[in-house]
Amino acid sequence: MRARAAPHEHHRTRRDRGAHHRRQQRHSDATARRLAEHGASVVVVARRKDRLHTLVSEIEIAGGTALAVQADITHRDQAERAVQSAVDQFGRLDILINNAGLILLGPVVGANVEEWERMIAINQSGLLYVTHAALPHLLAAAQDELRGVADIVNISSIAGVRPGRTSGSTT
Repeated sequence: MRARAAPHEHHRTRRDRGAHHRRQQRHSDATARRLAEHGASVVVVARRKDRLHTLVSEIEIAGGTALAVQADITHRDQAERAVQSAVDQFGRLDILINNAGLILLGPVVGANVEEWERMIAINQSGLLYVTHAALPHLLAAAQDELRGVADIVNISSIAGVRPGRTSGSTT
């Protein structure tokens, strides 16, 4: 028999949210590093400039090629600019990895609606804006002789597969 925690114990603190964000960031960084190790020119996009430059420096020190683009993908123009920066720098776009995401770990009851709107803006609109901007470049890459293929990888949370009572399982 499994013990169940009292409802108040399911509420996550800001500290827990920070730990989740750091785990997600480590996975994103590891993906960028691994692609660079295999010879890909990597473009990393995020709102925080300091994090981007640290990651790009680490990739370059290891012998890889990377570009940092500061953008908030919840704004269509910034998502489009981020994709165009990649194409301008490297001449093409072969792979798009959508890994931006936000999860709200508190209970749905009493949750802040503005936080929900931010989560939807990142998890859904941001993904759509970046993908829409990237599609023409990916289709062109899939038709040329260099690779003959292009890829879109969407990374999401288990919360969408195993919904619960948290706000994060609603997107």
